[in-house]
Amino acid sequence: MKKLFLMILIGFSLTAYIAAEGQQDEPVEADTNVEVKAEDESEHIGTIAAENSYYVINDSETFDTLDSVEFKMLINMDDYSPEQLWDLMKEAAAETGVVIEEEDEPMKRKYRDVQYIDSEFGMVSNFGYVLRYRQKWDEFTALGSADNEHDSKYDITIKFRDSDLAKSLSIPLSVGAEFDDIKKKPEMEADISPFGIKYSWAIKVKPKLKDFGEFSDLFEPTLESYARLYPNLLNIGLPADLVIEPVGGLTILEEKVEPAIMKLSCGAPMEVAFSMFFMNGEELVSEASYDFDTVYDVIDADGNEVEKEMTFEDFKQAEAFYKAVLIKYDNKLNFGWSKTKFVYDTLFPEATEE
Repeated sequence: MKKLFLMILIGFSLTAYIAAEGQQDEPVEADTNVEVKAEDESEHIGTIAAENSYYVINDSETFDTLDSVEFKMLINMDDYSPEQLWDLMKEAAAETGVVIEEEDEPMKRKYRDVQYIDSEFGMVSNFGYVLRYRQKWDEFTALGSADNEHDSKYDITIKFRDSDLAKSLSIPLSVGAEFDDIKKKPEMEADISPFGIKYSWAIKVKPKLKDFGEFSDLFEPTLESYARLYPNLLNIGLPADLVIEPVGGLTILEEKVEPAIMKLSCGAPMEVAFSMFFMNGEELVSEASYDFDTVYDVIDADGNEVEKEMTFEDFKQAEAFYKAVLIKYDNKLNFGWSKTKFVYDTLFPEATEE
């Protein structure tokens, strides 16, 4: 009896062993399917993003808090061609009733310098803030050329950005007394990407060179010094003597193409832009975008300029246009949120601007 039991036990063990060996020799379909799915997603980013609708604002109350909106998409470097991207965007406009007023030189390249001001490890951005300097080039022939000529003014912006609208609105933004005459009022902007929405509470100043001198000479490289401009910097939980400078010690060169003003059916103008960031002369990141203010001016039948406010229904046309563009761009899109986020992820791979 014991012998019979032993033979049965050996038989079960042998069967189990053979089954296990057979499973090891067979291809693992689950892993293969995951790879195919990932490949499909990389080939159809725009179409999938359009279907997922992470960019949609569903309630008019949220829209009513906005001063401006920017729809943006990162573009694969190999697919970045303002000419081709503009042709596809025009197709999307025709399909969604958006009117195009093209510039005389739609593909003209324009340039400006960009710096993000932060600590060595991106600590300001880790608290949700972005501190940015930009200055246009009136004349630009080549990087480092003596013939380049800057614009007579520049802009310095601070923004608090979060996916929680109420949290963004709760941040006090103001400028110091010496900059009060050149400030713009704070604005709430929705930054909309294929993968979600963030709300940027921002305030900007535009110093003139003749009044304030060069930006590089305006502040000491400390949080306390920049707080002369934005006092709330001292309230975010970082030491006043924290060293903050252009991140990576770099000035980014932005090449920008602005082919047209596009208009929604309500008459609201949208500014279109294709942009490339260069770091140390090398291409870094590219983006397509369009933006608009929710309050705008139109010319009435008598030729008078009249202020209008965009409705939620008007906004839905801009949203439908974005969906059409996503589908047109499809595999030209890159995973990512914005140029700013890309810069921070590149320079601070272990920290993000979130």
